[in-house]
Amino acid sequence: MSRTVNLGDPRAQRSREAILRAAQDIADHRDSTFSIAEVIRRSGISKSTFYLHFADLDDLCFHLLEASLTTINADDVRARTRHDDPRAVTWAGHARVVDHLLQRRSLYLELISTSARARVRERFTHLIADLLHHSMAATAAAPERSQIRVSALYVASGFTTVVTEWLDGRLHLDRDELVEALVGLAPPWFRDEGGTEDYPSDRG
Repeated sequence: MSRTVNLGDPRAQRSREAILRAAQDIADHRDSTFSIAEVIRRSGISKSTFYLHFADLDDLCFHLLEASLTTINADDVRARTRHDDPRAVTWAGHARVVDHLLQRRSLYLELISTSARARVRERFTHLIADLLHHSMAATAAAPERSQIRVSALYVASGFTTVVTEWLDGRLHLDRDELVEALVGLAPPWFRDEGGTEDYPSDRG
């Protein structure tokens, strides 16, 4: 959770942007240890300034993840609003999320995999559920609102477990096999054209 800081203040905004740029650079290239000290060194801000913006390193990592997944989700919602093929859209969205996590495997595996990270793992699951809810609500043949939320929470919980097992090497699938399996577990009305006969079309 971000700390209380006035982002309307240009100086605070510049500091936050510098922190995020430094963190993103480390996450993308992993040419040094991902630590608060390294983020501070690269961004040129003080330790106290860092803690005005982020509670800890987990909070910063989660913010990076949230920003990337929100962008992917926005593209998914736009595609569904255009009534693009739902299976293709679902496959592409899952593939982009998997690729993002895979490219930063060690960082995100550390963030969500251990029992000590249970709080962050729960936060990750709810982020996935919230983003799925947006995509599901934008699906042409979505069921009523309560069913959407149940489905989003159910799929997000399974997604978190499966992806964590895969990143950790305990699930022996290649990238495409993983994506196909995840897509296959999504509700039919979400992934397939005409897969909604058993659900009401009124979203409430």
